[in-house]
Amino acid sequence: MECQEIKGKGELAAFTVIVVVPAKMVAQGYGRDNPYCTGIVELEEGPKISALIIGADPRRGEVRVGMSLTVDFVDFIEMGEEKKTILAFRPA
Repeated sequence: MECQEIKGKGELAAFTVIVVVPAKMVAQGYGRDNPYCTGIVELEEGPKISALIIGADPRRGEVRVGMSLTVDFVDFIEMGEEKKTILAFRPA
């Protein structure tokens, strides 16, 4: 195995919308009235990766399989812990 730099672009292969959220996501403002979306992104280089999908509202049908995505990162601060950076993708 070796590290390889990627362009950070891909296509959404599958996704799910999460409305019953864990406590760490409630702390970020997500819940039944503000669900979040995770998905499998097929990178231009070929590999697939699981990531948070941001910048599109799944309640309005803005998230769909085949949509073009670009990499982004989200900083989460959990109660009593340091900031964590989470891999995310947003519509290109």
